[in-house]
Amino acid sequence: MQLPRKLVLAGVILGIIPIALGIVGLVTKHWHRYNNVQYNLFDVNNANAGDTIDFGLCFKPPKQSAIQGLEIGGVAAIGVGIIATVVLHTIVKNRWLRLLPQILLILGPSAIVIGLLLFQECVTEAGFGWSFILMIAAGISGYIVAIYLAVVTACGNHPYHNRTSSTIIVRESVRF
Repeated sequence: MQLPRKLVLAGVILGIIPIALGIVGLVTKHWHRYNNVQYNLFDVNNANAGDTIDFGLCFKPPKQSAIQGLEIGGVAAIGVGIIATVVLHTIVKNRWLRLLPQILLILGPSAIVIGLLLFQECVTEAGFGWSFILMIAAGISGYIVAIYLAVVTACGNHPYHNRTSSTIIVRESVRF
């Protein structure tokens, strides 16, 4: 196996980390606890009674769906970006086309971080839950994977692209 393909394979293995952290963070229920009220991405639970209460604080339906969409879409964008990187790296020989999935690999963690900031804006004070910390870790590791795969796909050389810019000869012609 060629070295650039081994590096892409290592990037895919690294890319599993933010996807796994994101999925685990999305499915766990303990995101944030404040004044005996437990908040997560989909509902708010009163810790004393165990029943579900309304999103009356800051979670209006448009903002709640925006936060949910940013978090779920961010994890999905990281997954699609990693798959697209592997597919384009094996099929396409143009280096610029190989860099297109980097847009998804940068937008995914950005969406996760923006969603977390909106979530934290609604629920103030300290007391982060494990899921909140996992989603922060997913965003940070997503950025690391995006940087790694950008370097790997930009450095891969194709046998027909061995020319460098230093070997280009410029011919000047003077017209009178």
